Amino acid sequence: MYKHTLQVAVGLTLFALAVVVSPASAAKPECKAINQTTNVAYSSNAYADPLGQAIADAGSGNTIKVIGTCYGNFVITKDLTLIGRPSKGHEDVINGGGSGDVLYGQDDLTVIDLTITGGDTGVRLDGGSLLLKRVKVTGNAGPGVGYGYVADKTIDDSVVSDNHGGGIVGGFFGSVTVKNSTVRGNTTAGSGGGILGVRSMVTVSNSVIADNAAAVDGGGISTDYYDLTISGSLIEGNTAEGVGGGIAARGYSVGVELTASTIRDNTAINGGGIFYDGFWGLSVTGSVVTHNTATAAGGAAYLADNEHSLVSSFTSSTVSDNRADSGGGIFNSGGAVTLTNSVVTENSAGFSSGGIENNNYFDEVGTLTLVNSTVSNNAADFKWGGIANFGVATITDSTVSGNTAARGGGGITNWDTLVLIDSLVAGNLCDIGGGILNVGNAALTDTTVTGNTASITGGGIFNAEGFGTLALNGTSTVSGNAPNDIVTGPF
Repeated sequence: MYKHTLQVAVGLTLFALAVVVSPASAAKPECKAINQTTNVAYSSNAYADPLGQAIADAGSGNTIKVIGTCYGNFVITKDLTLIGRPSKGHEDVINGGGSGDVLYGQDDLTVIDLTITGGDTGVRLDGGSLLLKRVKVTGNAGPGVGYGYVADKTIDDSVVSDNHGGGIVGGFFGSVTVKNSTVRGNTTAGSGGGILGVRSMVTVSNSVIADNAAAVDGGGISTDYYDLTISGSLIEGNTAEGVGGGIAARGYSVGVELTASTIRDNTAINGGGIFYDGFWGLSVTGSVVTHNTATAAGGAAYLADNEHSLVSSFTSSTVSDNRADSGGGIFNSGGAVTLTNSVVTENSAGFSSGGIENNNYFDEVGTLTLVNSTVSNNAADFKWGGIANFGVATITDSTVSGNTAARGGGGITNWDTLVLIDSLVAGNLCDIGGGILNVGNAALTDTTVTGNTASITGGGIFNAEGFGTLALNGTSTVSGNAPNDIVTGPF
């Protein structure tokens, strides 16, 4: 009896101790701040708010080391540097406690080796410049790096993740520079799941922008009016409920330069990979745009109408394995686009134009130019396999091959003006016009059309009687197609 009573008493005592030290009732982790410029230390033993007191006492240009986890919302009105401990064995944290700006600056602010979390906004700056170096900005209810007016923001070797008002927001007349960093898993009810440039220049280099989501445009990046430059980076797995799964750029003065980068596995309504509607043009160089999906048009890229736009271009680049309802690879709507030394391959369309659709927008004529490029092995479930042209298309020293469609123009479908020079149209397949379906004006110079197949007629070229004019110039040949080479007939 005594032994049993003792066991019960000991058990109750241990249970009581467990309740006392349970995580819910545990004290907050220690916060300590050291002004490394003045060598003054602030600890939670002496100050209710050690970091706040250290900031208040600091002079402009001072450096404060943060140790442990400090809670609060900190307003910084002077040039200041906050640093944590770089050792992998430590995580020094500034936590907003569930509301407000964790850090709000009105002058130059540098943050190094810290985690910023638990605020409505992680870091926000009005004026001056912000540098985040080896910083993790995560788990904020709003933006990780928030909107600020006339502020230059640099995120270097850092991670901005799982914030719910977007990852990074640039403000009016400022700039955003992201380098050697990862922006991942952020969401927003607006545009720019990963990065939003609000009339601010955005530069991304050697970085990953992945798995972000926007309820409007630009799942990965959205920018307007100011330029966007991306190099050596990966834009992957982002989604937008509007346009531009990977990138959305619009506005009269916006230009986009994409170099040595990969845009893949992004999703939107138009422009699964890229949506562009601006003045200075979209320039894609040495890059890969692949496995993107648009539920409407432009699996890889949608180039919207802009009558004042300079020519957009793809140079030494690959557009592959993208999917859309129309324009599985590229959809050009009334703009101008040039492909040089590039490949458009293995793209598909649920309705029309597996590879490229060059379309007009009201009185704005779409212009497509191919130089030393290949459009191959694209497919349309319904019509127009490789290229559908409703504007002006000029194809030089290029190959259109292995494209397929159920109906109308396996390789090229032309409704307006088509010029082929020193090019090859081969191995394409559909019902009418295996190689070329011409319902406009087509001129071929020193071009070969061979090995194409039509299940009904016009294996090489079908020229629509009363609509199409066809000229074969120089050494152009149309031969070896099935069931016939050239047919002119009612359409």
